[in-house]
Amino acid sequence: SHNQKMLQVANGKGIRCLLDGVPFAAVATSEHNRRTLDFTTATLERQQLLATPDGQQLLFHSRRLVSLAEQRLMSMAITLTPLNFSGELTVISSLDARVQAQAESDDPRAGEQAGRDSTQSLGRVHQGNCQVLLHDIKASPFVVGAAMGHQGQCGEWRPITDEDDLQAVEARVAVQRQQ
Repeated sequence: SHNQKMLQVANGKGIRCLLDGVPFAAVATSEHNRRTLDFTTATLERQQLLATPDGQQLLFHSRRLVSLAEQRLMSMAITLTPLNFSGELTVISSLDARVQAQAESDDPRAGEQAGRDSTQSLGRVHQGNCQVLLHDIKASPFVVGAAMGHQGQCGEWRPITDEDDLQAVEARVAVQRQQ
């Protein structure tokens, strides 16, 4: 008999920002919010103007690609542009493999219990600007790996977590308002 379960893979889309050590609590404005799906390049682009209650504005631009040729591959590029403020911007990027509650389903392969006890952490690796999480699939010869790499003008990414299923790194950069 086969034991089929839908496994949750690590979420590599987690991004948080702090400005001068304080969480950048912003909401998207309706004036500059655009999402574009380009079928020729297989990319989803999103641009949002984020604003804090005290008026600080940050332009968020992301481009995502989920490869059709290599279905296990996802790539995301993010650009953050301060429009009317300067300071130290801390970017926290995470790779989260903690099992999340799923919506109730009649499918026994899905749901909250399907992911529990299905994997066991084999460890995590942080080397330079690359992070990796590895999990053994119980009762199976398979291993699931999730990796993220960072490049750009943020400097060195350093680990800030000590959990087997969560790999979070941060980089700090001094930002100047856009002229």
